[in-house]
Amino acid sequence: MAIPLGWEAVTLRDHNVSLVKAHLKNLDHNQYFKYSHLITKLIFQETMDSGHSYKFNRLELLELLNQLPNLKEIDFKQIYYPEKYVGYLLDADMQHINNIDTGSNLYYIRSDLLFSVYYKFRSSITCISLLYNQNMINPNSQQINILNSLT
Repeated sequence: MAIPLGWEAVTLRDHNVSLVKAHLKNLDHNQYFKYSHLITKLIFQETMDSGHSYKFNRLELLELLNQLPNLKEIDFKQIYYPEKYVGYLLDADMQHINNIDTGSNLYYIRSDLLFSVYYKFRSSITCISLLYNQNMINPNSQQINILNSLT
């Protein structure tokens, strides 16, 4: 992504997504992603009427994340159904990720998927968001120890 020096956070709005997707398909996309090593936070924003061309598929998102070697935070708070993107993270190679922020979108993400992603990045994650519902945990199950599994 061609960004001025000093920019650490990049927001991908609907129209930006289609532009980034086009550059990812270009064989000579190194110029476009010249300063991508400076990006530490990636923010996704959607509008209610976001079309298919404004969404990344699995391969596109993984390729984008490969272009961001110093990414520390991904913000999914402003997309409507983040479960698909969160699921894609299971195949991502992000060495420095500290925070995967889903905000109140936790309602739309299966807890087993979210825990799997947190577990994958447990060596670098410093902040997690959890949705606690008393009816979700059976005291006689192994779910009680799930937070211990993240350490």
